[in-house]
Amino acid sequence: MVIISLIFHWIFLIFWLLVLIWATFYLLSWFIATIQASGVPYVPSYNEDLARMKEKLSLDLTWKTMIDLGCWDGKALRFFVKNFWIKSWVWYDFNLWAILYWKILNKFLKTNSIELHKWNFLKVDISKYDYIYVYLLSEYLEKIEDFVFSNMRDDAIVISNTFKFKNHTPYEVTKSDKWRDRILLYKKES
Repeated sequence: MVIISLIFHWIFLIFWLLVLIWATFYLLSWFIATIQASGVPYVPSYNEDLARMKEKLSLDLTWKTMIDLGCWDGKALRFFVKNFWIKSWVWYDFNLWAILYWKILNKFLKTNSIELHKWNFLKVDISKYDYIYVYLLSEYLEKIEDFVFSNMRDDAIVISNTFKFKNHTPYEVTKSDKWRDRILLYKKES
């Protein structure tokens, strides 16, 4: 009985030690991401927004390419790969810790169509992607707006989660249950 009790206590101790290590890594990555990205705060994608995208988006994502501009937690990344037949998904971020973490997790989850890069997405050729996903605050969308709309393909679609571009009008808006704009789709304006 003493041995079983001892084993239980060691398992309990190891479990909480792993939780502590994971939480420390998570918070450290969040902190580093916030600093490295010039003050862009980390905000996780909400499950209800992702579910709304699955239910309401009428996009043809089959065998298309998609780029995520600066999405730290990788949640949208895995959502699109899991729910749509995307040929390739590329993700750019400054946070090396987050990228290493997600590369390991993607290997474990066998998500092979995802490429993760530690690079400034403002130096990337976005004209080769069918879809561009952003989940950035409006003030940061304003900073990248000219870059996105002048460099994207003519037939590409920008999917913005929650926040609006200042100088462009979305062609489709999906609202939340509280009638707030949550998913905004943009095309290059002629």
